[in-house]
Amino acid sequence: MTEFWIVAALMIIIAAAFVLVPARMYQKRNLADSAAEGVLEDANAAVYRDKLRELETEHAEGRLSADELSEQKQDLVKRLEEELEAEPAGQVKTESKGSLTLPLVMVAILPLFAIGLYFQWGAYDEVTFQQKMQNPQSGQSLPELLAELETVLQKRPDNVQGWYMLGQGYMSAQQFDKAAAAFRKLLDQTGADAEIMSQYAQASLLANDNRMTPVVAEMVERALQLDPDNRTALGIRGIAVFEKGDYREAIRVWQKLLEGTTAQEGRQALLAGIEQARARLKEQGENVDDLPVVSTDKATAGNGIQVYVELGGKLKDLPPQTRVYLFARASGGSKMPLAVMPLTVAQLPLKVELNDTHAMMDGLKVSDYEKFDIVARVSLSGDVMNADYESVVPGYNKGSDQPAQVIIEG
Repeated sequence: MTEFWIVAALMIIIAAAFVLVPARMYQKRNLADSAAEGVLEDANAAVYRDKLRELETEHAEGRLSADELSEQKQDLVKRLEEELEAEPAGQVKTESKGSLTLPLVMVAILPLFAIGLYFQWGAYDEVTFQQKMQNPQSGQSLPELLAELETVLQKRPDNVQGWYMLGQGYMSAQQFDKAAAAFRKLLDQTGADAEIMSQYAQASLLANDNRMTPVVAEMVERALQLDPDNRTALGIRGIAVFEKGDYREAIRVWQKLLEGTTAQEGRQALLAGIEQARARLKEQGENVDDLPVVSTDKATAGNGIQVYVELGGKLKDLPPQTRVYLFARASGGSKMPLAVMPLTVAQLPLKVELNDTHAMMDGLKVSDYEKFDIVARVSLSGDVMNADYESVVPGYNKGSDQPAQVIIEG
């Protein structure tokens, strides 16, 4: 929040300048006018005194009689009074008494008032929470941050941004039921919003062990009605229609997602899904020549590892959205994967190619090695580091005529 307070302080200084500088200039002008008025009054008095001395001299020399002297004195006094009445002396003097007291009080009070309003109605809590989420060194764990945000939302339940961050936070913590509840609350406040509907659908799907429920299906359809290009909703719809056996629709949806996907990991997952859907159609005896053919990068095609992966035994009954991770590492070398491809149970069995487009790090390429350990992991939680099931095919030669056969047994 340091940057925020620095900017706020600068804005307060600028605002104070807008108040104090004109006030100070006005005060100086009034002082100048007051001084000029004083000079004018002194000049009138001096002229009166000189004229009076002249009359006294003329009377003493006998050039004016006593009556004439008295009459001219009265005329002189009358003219002086008229000149003084013609000047707005009282107004100038009154204005010249003005000071900077009131502007200074305003400059002191208004920032305090503004800060108070910001803490009451501003987004201070949301900004603080977001910065803590982005800074893992803040000293607070994710559950502590989420509990803190929930406390804020209890006081301000109409805080839309807060509910969205709470939902995203619970998604990161893999507390999908709580994430779904947060997005449901947000949807009740905002009404029809495609992004919120899709987030609610995704959280509900994961909260129900990747099962397509009526709520998930409804949210996806409504989201796509409002925004046909919503990627989260399209992803869920592709999986749903694949599970129903509508493989052509699954290919159409995944093809649409593929057009806007640049990340290699995401592209390979979609390509694998499309290939699996095409294979299912062929198994049903359908002609797939009318379907678009999407190939991998020509620069890497044919220079990778051919892998056939499937589930065995009871694992075939796992929820379709259960995560499967397929990766290859150099035999006898580092345990660091050279290539990784994320899949789902719904996509298996599947034949794929692991190549340089699936590289985990720059400088570590499949094309630089000839012998590999092929590993497939199934994670019910989605965490590849804490897999529930694993199968390893060691020492596979890249030049082999047959793909590596990876069967994950329960």
